[in-house]
Amino acid sequence: MSEFYPNEADRQIAEQILVPQLRSVISETLSNFNSSRGELATVPPSPAEIPDLCTKVDLALAANRDLLDAEGLGKPLLDYVRFVRAAVNAEIGEAFKAHCRTVLAKHGITDRATFIEKGPDWLMRTELPPYGKGRAFSGLIFGETLGTVTLNHLIEISDILGFPDLSTDTKQKCLDILAAQGITDRATLFAQGPTGFMKTDFPPYGKGQAFVGLILGETLRSVTVDHLLHLADALSLPDLSDKTRLRCLATLATHGIADRETLIAFTADKFKRASFPPFGKGFRLARFILTEAAKPLTPDHLGRIADKLGWPEKSKEEKLQAYRAVLSKHGIVDRLTLLAKGVVWFIRSDFFPYGKGGAFANLILGEVVNNFSFSRLTRIADKLGWPEADPKEKLQAYRSALAIHGVIDRNSLLANGSHWFEKADYPPYGKGLSFAGLILGGSVEKVTIDNLRHIAEILGLPDLADETKRKIRDAFTVHGITNRAELLSKGPKWFTRTDFLSYGKGNAFASLILGETITGLNIACLQRIAGILGWPEPSESERLQSYSSSLANQGMTDRISLLSFGVTEFREADFPPYGKGTAFAGEILGDSGLRVTLTHLRLIADILFPESK
Repeated sequence: MSEFYPNEADRQIAEQILVPQLRSVISETLSNFNSSRGELATVPPSPAEIPDLCTKVDLALAANRDLLDAEGLGKPLLDYVRFVRAAVNAEIGEAFKAHCRTVLAKHGITDRATFIEKGPDWLMRTELPPYGKGRAFSGLIFGETLGTVTLNHLIEISDILGFPDLSTDTKQKCLDILAAQGITDRATLFAQGPTGFMKTDFPPYGKGQAFVGLILGETLRSVTVDHLLHLADALSLPDLSDKTRLRCLATLATHGIADRETLIAFTADKFKRASFPPFGKGFRLARFILTEAAKPLTPDHLGRIADKLGWPEKSKEEKLQAYRAVLSKHGIVDRLTLLAKGVVWFIRSDFFPYGKGGAFANLILGEVVNNFSFSRLTRIADKLGWPEADPKEKLQAYRSALAIHGVIDRNSLLANGSHWFEKADYPPYGKGLSFAGLILGGSVEKVTIDNLRHIAEILGLPDLADETKRKIRDAFTVHGITNRAELLSKGPKWFTRTDFLSYGKGNAFASLILGETITGLNIACLQRIAGILGWPEPSESERLQSYSSSLANQGMTDRISLLSFGVTEFREADFPPYGKGTAFAGEILGDSGLRVTLTHLRLIADILFPESK
């Protein structure tokens, strides 16, 4: 009021005199208007009645111009009445529509679908108090007299009254009717197709054509894919219901497909050819899930299928963690164990659920790998965040893998041989070929003795470890040999044919100790063995005593018996442990290449049986 009447005195006159008079005029006009409406007096005026009401208000205001001081203090009030008329008319119109909706709701009509389901005939014969029968009711809404009511009238009335296409209750009823026919989502709806839908009964609405027409609010001659799409939108059908999704997940799981990564790794080409009961081939399953033909099937389609199934894109680290978990089932836990397996093993292995090595590599590297090589394995290790091992730690790990087989030094490695090495397992590095390639830094087609020597050198293996020496001494102890003299006294022949516990016969045992292949064992080999085992050389007197004992065994106990034995006989005689006479003479005189003569016998006599002066 202060805007209309800035002057306090004028405002008081308006509030105390003019406003009450204006209210009285309008109230009397409304009362007279409603009296003329008969049974409709208790309900809001229809849009068709509003112009008449406005005319009556204008006439009443004109008749009371003097009372309302229309040209004086009352002018601002009358201008305001005219200004708000449009808004008031709109409110009356909304009130009328609300009352119409209430009247129809008493007959179960709350949306376009239920209204159309009742039909024009029902509306024309039904009483809708206080408006009368449906034809009169419809005429009030349209503001005209109708000769008859048609389906189009119902559709227009639905629009005028602001009916939703489907109320919550109606929508649920329709969903229940569809579910009874196995349709719970867009996938099952479109799987039926327009033809199948038209042939299906949807009680109480009849065939599919009538059912979809009811929901869409139109009369259909046939059902198309677009109609099904609009139906799915109207009913807010999900892409896949929980039940349908579980069916899809179950059939995918039979191929090891359990998430987005395994689906993409399966490849589009393999997917379209694979069978997924009960859906059929993969391209049919794709069409079912995507509700569209996927020809040709592409990786993009697989990604969209993953979206429909609710498989989110994993973070980079989540993917890598999943890949590492699968590799760990094969004993691969770091760069070394991966490289140790080798290219051939990796390609041939199955990394469930990601498939064979090639497909798995593609997934990890994010590219198609055609020519798989050792460098690809190193790139996979890089992708998985497996750093290069410390050189010292790496060598120690290799030595530990050998130690499982009791190989802790160079000689035991060589003694086992290349064939054994190639066939043995070296967890977690795999068989010998892979292990050798890993240590040598390249692919190895066949392990050789030279490879083993190189491996021993790289690993820094001692010729014979202290532990190996201890075990060798234990093997000798079994045969009563605890020092150099006892070893030499046994002699080469005995040594060659004797079994030394797990080491085998003498030649194999000597090969292990000496680190070379021994085929013809002699006294010099025994001397070297004694030296390796740390058995000291005999003193000069002990050595001479040993020579004398060997001669005495042949009856030569002095100078005369030695020189009278005969050169030829000496050469052929046995002098354990030194062997034949020629070898024995060479041992005493320090000349392994000599041929025994009488002069040599005299020299031996001078050493062992010197003449008295």
